[in-house]
Amino acid sequence: PAVGDTYGRGEVIRIEVVWASGAVLPAAGAAVEVRIGSTTRQFDCLCTGSIPLTTWLFTYTVQAGDSDTDGITVQRLTGTFTRQGGGSVSTTLAGNTVDSANYKVDGTLGVQVTGLALNSPAVGDTYGLGEVIEGTVTFSGAVDVGGTPRLRMVIGSTNRDARYASGTGTTSLVFRYTVVAADTDANGISIAADGVRTSNTRTIRVSGGTRNAVVSLAGRTVSNDANRKVDGSSAPSITVSSGATRTGSARRSKPR
Repeated sequence: PAVGDTYGRGEVIRIEVVWASGAVLPAAGAAVEVRIGSTTRQFDCLCTGSIPLTTWLFTYTVQAGDSDTDGITVQRLTGTFTRQGGGSVSTTLAGNTVDSANYKVDGTLGVQVTGLALNSPAVGDTYGLGEVIEGTVTFSGAVDVGGTPRLRMVIGSTNRDARYASGTGTTSLVFRYTVVAADTDANGISIAADGVRTSNTRTIRVSGGTRNAVVSLAGRTVSNDANRKVDGSSAPSITVSSGATRTGSARRSKPR
């Protein structure tokens, strides 16, 4: 699971089946049947093309009604597989079907934040005038964006909002803010647990549904990151050597 020991709604569960007998050809309609609580769910095989492989991947997306408090149980592999070069393949999963408390399921859990990453300054540890600060927020499942949610950063003592830029329909949303002349932070920017800002008109929802994703950044906050200071008084300067024909030349970069 992306968070803890429990898969939430909208999260993709992946099962790899490794063939001890060697590479096998894909089978149409192949699936793994898995018991989630008292219900059997079918994990579909990403079996494409005609290339024989020793490992096949099966996936399933957790639904709202799914619940398993002691862990999922892999029941059986379905479909007819053929060994490379001919011959049948055993699909017995003996020894690989036991419940595990590390793989529980709770379909009432919303898709939630699993990571927050910031780009590095173009030069050194300080963003300059005109430079873009980019934050990428990763979720446990795909999300759909409505309007323009924000990622609030504290630069010095001032709140600045990075605006949503891209990522709807995926698990990673990108937010961007461009440094202005008034921005200065000698300690490094900070982002609080409530840094992802949504509203009635700016939404982040579980993909394909109407339920809001859980946008708390608890456990993934940023506090005075010394590698990401801000100085809006000047643009970053980069020295570039011209190569063999001329030496010692340099030019100041344009604001980014």
